[in-house]
Amino acid sequence: MDEAIRVDVRQASTGARLGTFCCVAAGGEGQPWSAQVTFQGATDPAVVIVASTGGHYQGVEAFAVTAIRTAD
Repeated sequence: MDEAIRVDVRQASTGARLGTFCCVAAGGEGQPWSAQVTFQGATDPAVVIVASTGGHYQGVEAFAVTAIRTAD
């Protein structure tokens, strides 16, 4: 399998995933990609979005993290 990107939505107050999208093809270096993740149960004012690849040598080989505010 070629590289694939998994996207998780989490919050700081709990270790559980609020939503997951698995997986979108990585497509090569410098290639754009997008994913829509449905999530529920957020109680923190912001959620953390984690995009990761892996599986060839380790469970996670590369990752990026960002955060967004949840809607009121």
